[in-house]
Amino acid sequence: MTTSFRLFHFCWLGLLFGLVNAHASAPNRALVAEVDRTVYCIISTWTDDGETRVFHGTGVQLAPGLVATVAHQVDGMDSIEVYRGDYRISEADLIAIDRTNDLAVLRIAERPGGLPLESDTPITQGQAIFQIGCPFGLFHAVSQGIVQKPQTRVDGRQLIAMDMTIHTGDSGGPVFDMQGHWVGVIRGFLTDTPHISIAMPIELLKALIRDTGIAISP
Repeated sequence: MTTSFRLFHFCWLGLLFGLVNAHASAPNRALVAEVDRTVYCIISTWTDDGETRVFHGTGVQLAPGLVATVAHQVDGMDSIEVYRGDYRISEADLIAIDRTNDLAVLRIAERPGGLPLESDTPITQGQAIFQIGCPFGLFHAVSQGIVQKPQTRVDGRQLIAMDMTIHTGDSGGPVFDMQGHWVGVIRGFLTDTPHISIAMPIELLKALIRDTGIAISP
């Protein structure tokens, strides 16, 4: 793994809100509100040599009782909890994981709603996108940007490269185009180039669900 392509899972400094690209159209407020209803903040804990470490991330509800997120947020943790704002919704259990592509699915207490995994939606270079996450453990902030490269390989992974500000806690959040199509899952950004953020294509999440036999209820 070269220095320039090491993935930085947790960013420690930055602004709360993403900088809006001047050439990207703003997402519709109603669309943002609709997406946000399915977004959760995730708090995971892990004890190492008697010291408890706390990790913040984001997840999105696929269907009642199912939340997608990134593997590095939940793999090997002692406890996983999901929140809406500062209200604790449920403990979570890890039921599926793809460590190669850094994706995971959690089981939580059933709540109505979820983001549909629609048919494949092409993404193009220069396309406007947005994401909702929980930066620095805060709640439901929107970032906006453009697709720099829809298909790029980093450390053997197929990823989307984006010009969008990403912070600690945003990992696991959904990436959408301006028509409301779910196109990716936020992973983080490149260590030496923090202005380039990266996401896993939504097709990889679909493959994890299909390969593990998870049933998606309407």
